[in-house]
Amino acid sequence: MQAHAFNRFSIYGSKGAFLETANFFGGPFYTWIYGDFLQRGALEGIWRADADFTLRGGWTWDTHGEVGFTNFEPGAYNGYEVDQGGTLVPYDAPTGVDNWTLQTGVNTPTWQNLDASLFVTRSQVPIFAEGADGNETRVTGT
Repeated sequence: MQAHAFNRFSIYGSKGAFLETANFFGGPFYTWIYGDFLQRGALEGIWRADADFTLRGGWTWDTHGEVGFTNFEPGAYNGYEVDQGGTLVPYDAPTGVDNWTLQTGVNTPTWQNLDASLFVTRSQVPIFAEGADGNETRVTGT
């Protein structure tokens, strides 16, 4: 079961102005296990915010941010064990993790022979196989 809401706000500059358009978009996104809806908290959720700007000459700058949480399904890690110096002990998985993402990037105008984009993303994400926090840094370009 999913629920989300969002809103958009746009600013329009004149053609040829340094800032031609600015769009802001955001809101919450939540997911529940179907049978748990309205009986337990959401399984995961985020609040996200995006902003994109079109600059003179067709350049664009995009930003994205989100804060959220992931709750692991009850019993998902039952039977897992951790080796602590030759002794196996039951894995004490967290019930959930907080996560966040920050991303920014720029796109060139589309020229006759070339266009390009570069994005940098830094995130804290859940590692489902381990039931733990993970960190990610990603740089993408085309």
